Amino acid sequence: MVGRPIPHRQRSSSIQKSCIETTQEFRYNAQLRQYSPRELKAIDEFVDKNLARGYIEKSTAKCSSPLLLVPKKGTDELRVCVDFRKLNAITKKRVHAPLPTAAYRNRIAQARWYSKYDIEEAFYHLRIRKEDRPKTTFRCHRGTFQFVVMPFGLTNAPAEFQIYIENILWELLGKHVTIHLDDILLFTDDLKTQTRHICSNLPATQ
Repeated sequence: MVGRPIPHRQRSSSIQKSCIETTQEFRYNAQLRQYSPRELKAIDEFVDKNLARGYIEKSTAKCSSPLLLVPKKGTDELRVCVDFRKLNAITKKRVHAPLPTAAYRNRIAQARWYSKYDIEEAFYHLRIRKEDRPKTTFRCHRGTFQFVVMPFGLTNAPAEFQIYIENILWELLGKHVTIHLDDILLFTDDLKTQTRHICSNLPATQ
């Protein structure tokens, strides 16, 4: 059984706040560059979509990182990303090793029912601490914006999300669930238990 992607929902203000601790003040200010009409359209869609969802907000920060536009595989669309390499270079790294699957490989092999889920826009489930949001600032022809949620490309995003999702599903780890970032494998001995966990536990990851 293969599950559909678990969609993202707006999170409450009580959600875990992620911080961006740096070894020094982030002062880099990226220069605006010229964009093609196709690129401008992609940036417009990115800004409009994320403003409407509350994922970005206007910023008055003096620092900023440049935008990157990357072709989406198999399509003519462009993916808008922020190049955080300058920020990542001075960010204090948070290391978190996920539980090794080998430790309960036999348990997985002996199960009879399996469901695999992918959490959509996984990092957007994490909100950035208010005082750290200016560090995520980017500029474009529409103005200056900063992220409210964890964007793709920050060096600590994978570790932060792994910790977040493990804390939600900790009671099932190793017994009925394995987690690798946004991929969740649910394994059980019978359909009844499988259905119960799908209905009662996986919704907590949305």
